[in-house]
Amino acid sequence: VDHPEGNSFWTVEHFVEELDIIRKKMELGRVHLLGQSWGGMLALQYALDHPEGIKSLIPSNIGASTVEIVKGMHRRRLELPPHIYREMLKHEGAGDFNSPEYEELVFEFYCRFTRRSTPFEPARSLKECKELLGPTMGDIGPAYYYMWGPNEFTCSGTLLDWDVTDRLGEIKVPALILCGQYDECVPEIHQTMADLIPDNEFVMFGNSSHVIILEKEANAYLATIKDFVTRVTKSQ
Repeated sequence: VDHPEGNSFWTVEHFVEELDIIRKKMELGRVHLLGQSWGGMLALQYALDHPEGIKSLIPSNIGASTVEIVKGMHRRRLELPPHIYREMLKHEGAGDFNSPEYEELVFEFYCRFTRRSTPFEPARSLKECKELLGPTMGDIGPAYYYMWGPNEFTCSGTLLDWDVTDRLGEIKVPALILCGQYDECVPEIHQTMADLIPDNEFVMFGNSSHVIILEKEANAYLATIKDFVTRVTKSQ
């Protein structure tokens, strides 16, 4: 279905099924599965539901529990300048998530923890973040709003109950866990995956936030992934 009506398609189970159909239709066999952010949640769920389909797993910039992800994001919000955080809370208390003023405040979070400039300078980082993320984050689509919520750090959708922490020990393939030091998905939730997935490597990029591929360490990020996949392929 190219343009589904309603919300019946916006479930983790449906996306897992779609991913499995694509893998089988393209006759890919077992794959190295990389997922970033929501894609990382999907990759984790797919690895648990279809272990026969993967050679390795690369969860990037994500955790294994929505509640823990959101808790970490709210710790990040406490790192915002007090006047920005105060104005955010005023808008949120009034249910005002769509005003231009509130959207401007949201980008103050994004430019620090979603797409960050290096070296970090608030005005420069805000400008670059708006240029790079503005076109996509302005209207990210019905699945995002229904499953997640109005912005990155406010989860009010169906993903709120998603949690595979207790199942991480079931993942038997090699895993590469990736995050940025300033990630909106804080390093601590990645450490939980590193503690519980039996065979893993955990790499944190010290100059990066959430969308590393759009930041200064993009080449190092890609090289780390390539090296991991190459080594796993040779060992299997």
